[in-house]
Amino acid sequence: MDSSRFASTCYRASNWRSLGMTRGFARDPGAAPRWRDRGQPEEVFVFEPNEGAAEALSRTEMPAHW
Repeated sequence: MDSSRFASTCYRASNWRSLGMTRGFARDPGAAPRWRDRGQPEEVFVFEPNEGAAEALSRTEMPAHW
């Protein structure tokens, strides 16, 4: 989310979590991955699907039904 253009109010109101800011790089199109510095960091938001999902997915041993 480009914080220079948007306030991220909808993300925050919908309980999305901010992971922090990117370093402002963008991928150039083409076969070989090339990155260029756009000079504009963006904020990354994620939505946790269920309460405790982050803890469940970070376990070293996964439940058998997974």
